[in-house]
Amino acid sequence: MPNRPALIRLVADAADDILRARLAAEGFAPVETLQPRTIRRYVSARQFRDVEIEVFREDLAGGDGLMVRATLRVLVHPLQQATHGAPQSLVVPTPGVKLSQLQLGPHADGLPGSWRINGPTDVGVFAHGFTAYLAQVAMPWLAKSQSIDAVLALLREVGQGEQADKLRPTFEALQAQETR
Repeated sequence: MPNRPALIRLVADAADDILRARLAAEGFAPVETLQPRTIRRYVSARQFRDVEIEVFREDLAGGDGLMVRATLRVLVHPLQQATHGAPQSLVVPTPGVKLSQLQLGPHADGLPGSWRINGPTDVGVFAHGFTAYLAQVAMPWLAKSQSIDAVLALLREVGQGEQADKLRPTFEALQAQETR
């Protein structure tokens, strides 16, 4: 059985290949990892929002295997400005500045977005599952943050309708400033 570092390298290479083939056109690029257990971080930074796909690991007790999980994060710049009054970035976060992000994951064992890797053959299962996860879970969820109206609808969907109602006037004021 290969050791844990070898499995991590195989997962990283598979994730890189998938992101390059599937999401490079969407502006996703690998960026520096921020946590020791992060295998890869990919970010698409745009004027309205930054989007991050993080692939990270959890070591399995008593063996060389690992759990690989995906987490999605979205930093909507107008939401960040409205809630914290200061800009922030998912590419290189500014220390000391609070972050207002929308997040999906980490995903529980056995759900899309989590994979048990015990050996090299499981990396192929991860690659297939990660590709499906991006198409069936990640991209539809990320589409829910492509505009202010979509963000407000997402907040309502997750039970934060009151916050969405409070933020709408601030978003409208920010939009008015941008069009001047």
